[in-house]
Amino acid sequence: MADQRDLQRLQDEAMALHLAAWSSNNALAHQVSADSVAFLCPVFRNGAPVDEPESYRCYIWFVERPEASHGTGERGAVSLMDVTVESFESLREVTDPVRLTAIVRYLFDSHPPTALD
Repeated sequence: MADQRDLQRLQDEAMALHLAAWSSNNALAHQVSADSVAFLCPVFRNGAPVDEPESYRCYIWFVERPEASHGTGERGAVSLMDVTVESFESLREVTDPVRLTAIVRYLFDSHPPTALD
């Protein structure tokens, strides 16, 4: 779980290490609502050369700023970002079953499954 300050810190780190991230800090600030709580879910572990830290490619679910959602109000959005293993492990973990259920419900409500046929 991360707030916008955490995302900015992860963004700065990713840009310094040439990992996948938003195109700029301004792009992140323009898209992510200032009071949004983001949820990170690692998709896979990136293998790193000897001189680069290992990282996770993470889905990041967050609430968009109203102006970023083209006038449709706040809505859930998802992005991808590489997060170093050390930074990922420093984030707050959601362990409360009620909160975990609420997160899963939010994810399904904001991003319903779609048929692939």
